[in-house]
Amino acid sequence: MVNPSRPLNLVVLGSGSGTNLEAILSAQNNDPTFKVKAVVVDRKCQCVEIAEKHNVPLVFLPFKQLLKIKKIQSSFDYFSLVIQRLNLLEKEYHFTTDLVVLAGFMRIITNPFLEKYPCKIINVHPADLTELDENANRKFIGANSVFDALKSGKRKTRSTVIFINEGIDSGPILVSGPWVEYKGVEPITEQSAQKHQEQQKKISDHLALIFAIKLISQKRVSFKNQKLFVDEKIVSKAGLEIN
Repeated sequence: MVNPSRPLNLVVLGSGSGTNLEAILSAQNNDPTFKVKAVVVDRKCQCVEIAEKHNVPLVFLPFKQLLKIKKIQSSFDYFSLVIQRLNLLEKEYHFTTDLVVLAGFMRIITNPFLEKYPCKIINVHPADLTELDENANRKFIGANSVFDALKSGKRKTRSTVIFINEGIDSGPILVSGPWVEYKGVEPITEQSAQKHQEQQKKISDHLALIFAIKLISQKRVSFKNQKLFVDEKIVSKAGLEIN
């Protein structure tokens, strides 16, 4: 249960450039309802420098190196180790993790992490997850979702914040960010899709992610019978949409 008298304690997991982490750290300066208490990374990346610059405790657990030296043998082992390290940080810095935020974390979340933080892990995904395929499955999932969407003929994309569950990009949608029009070359290339995705991060990722964190920090989000509610109203399939 989150203590309403203190900020929402965030743990951010990252693997890359750290732009979403920077956005969260910048936003917390103007919003006392949430605060980043720790950063976890699974490889050498810009998130390490960002955490150090902002004096945020860092958990550096390089997955591939740990696997190579046989300190871990599976994702289960890895996330068990992450939990152990976070438990130590919580004791050292006297906090409890209220929400885990995946900010460009390029590893599929598995147990025991899911069991440790049920309905407490969110991810910002760079695609519209309301789009379904012929089998009624989410169409644009995975690491190449922006490229896939543009190659399929879409000329605008948006980011989506979801709660993480056992599937890949299959959890309930909390927030859908603003649409971003594609203005690159034709035909679509991996490079032009990547450039568009960088623009989408600035316009859609950051806004959607910060908005989602604020909703949770303001105690407006709840789950009842495995359904997602905001302000006691069931959320639509697109979540709350930002224009």
